[in-house]
Amino acid sequence: MAGSLARIVLTGGPCGGKTSFLPLITADLQAAGVTVLKVPEAATLLAGCGALYPGSSPAVRGQLALFEEVLMKMSMNMEDSILRLAQMQRDLGHNVVVLFDRGLLDIKAYVPADLWTELLARTGLQSDQHIMSRYDMVVHLTTAANGAESFYSTDNNAARTETAEKARALDEAVKQVWLPHARHVLVPNTPGSDSLARKMAHAIEAIKDVFKL
Repeated sequence: MAGSLARIVLTGGPCGGKTSFLPLITADLQAAGVTVLKVPEAATLLAGCGALYPGSSPAVRGQLALFEEVLMKMSMNMEDSILRLAQMQRDLGHNVVVLFDRGLLDIKAYVPADLWTELLARTGLQSDQHIMSRYDMVVHLTTAANGAESFYSTDNNAARTETAEKARALDEAVKQVWLPHARHVLVPNTPGSDSLARKMAHAIEAIKDVFKL
């Protein structure tokens, strides 16, 4: 008998808690007997390889288009490869969850509208809706710069250099691009020293409730 497969995007603005959340949700799901596969964030991998973000000014549009195309195709290849392995595990009877550290649509929040249209054409993706159909759920972890400012930092990610103001703007942009997804869950920050713990618990509960895990 075949098992099940759930594809879950973890997203949000910079310093939203994804790095902290991934090992927590992984351990929680594994304790429930679920096989967990993870797709890393391509932008972080590129930064680790020494690939520098060219900037977003009109003067470097050509370089930006190439960088984002590479980023998008790299993300697609990783996603498709991990999904093939996840489908194999599902067909063997396992209940499988694939966790995506950001999804393809995140890129839209970081580029001009005309470049996004160009990227869709370059990558063969038909539309935003086509991209959203690749995922069963989207969990948006709100940036600490919005409601938990004392915890805001980019020290744990070499690919992130945003100010708190910029982080809030990106968080809103990311939220808006994913908002039409049928299973979009927004996880806010709450006041107090245990804000992160409560945020993580909220996200875990949302995922397990949707998929009856």
